[in-house]
Amino acid sequence: EQQMLQSNPLLEAFGNAKTQRNDNSSRFGKFMKIHFNKKGRIVAASITNYLLEKSRIVYQLEDERNFHIFYQLCRGADEATRKRLHLGDPEEFRYLCQGDCTEINGINDESEWNITRNAMEVMGWTDEQVDFVLRIVSAVMHLGNLKFCGIVGNEDKARVENRKVLEIIAELLGVEVQKLETAMCVRMIETPRETFHSPVSCEQAYYGRDAFAKALYEKLFNWIVNRINEEIASSKEPLFIGLLDIYGFELFDT
Repeated sequence: EQQMLQSNPLLEAFGNAKTQRNDNSSRFGKFMKIHFNKKGRIVAASITNYLLEKSRIVYQLEDERNFHIFYQLCRGADEATRKRLHLGDPEEFRYLCQGDCTEINGINDESEWNITRNAMEVMGWTDEQVDFVLRIVSAVMHLGNLKFCGIVGNEDKARVENRKVLEIIAELLGVEVQKLETAMCVRMIETPRETFHSPVSCEQAYYGRDAFAKALYEKLFNWIVNRINEEIASSKEPLFIGLLDIYGFELFDT
């Protein structure tokens, strides 16, 4: 039961964000089954998530923020962790300040980070799993700062302009720098007979960068939900209550 309660801070940190109407708006949908035994006691639960708002990773409307975890990590992590993940203030990361809003009145990101970190421990995450999650979150932040420019003599061929950022991302993801650069700047086309490699333009490289960041975060979020289910979905009791938490759609005056 305690693990079920602690799953909520994790889902809110990684799946909620400040919008123009709500400082803690759920940006994904979920269906939760809460299982009971014949005595009416909660014995287990399971979560199915839907429609994470991936577009928020790369763009936010005016006066909105990205997902809470980014700001919590930047402001709440200890100095050693921040140094290891090459973190700074949220304002230093393009993906975190598209809406010109990095703070929420009445909410302390440092304190919220402590709650999130405690929830990871209660859910039984190992140090290696925590490190894995933080590296992915940090890599997404740095991806937003990756810049491209045209090759001299051929502006239609993109190359990475700030290689230091590329090296940080490669380090965080545990991949080779050259392979990451190739993935960013070269498009692979497969046919039944052969494979072609075609350089991309700067516009295409930026599009690919944003698509990569969104896909990376979505896979991380799915991993978190699955990891939570490993801890709380251990019952075969047929009795359950189903709770549907619909994605936080919001209406605006036109």
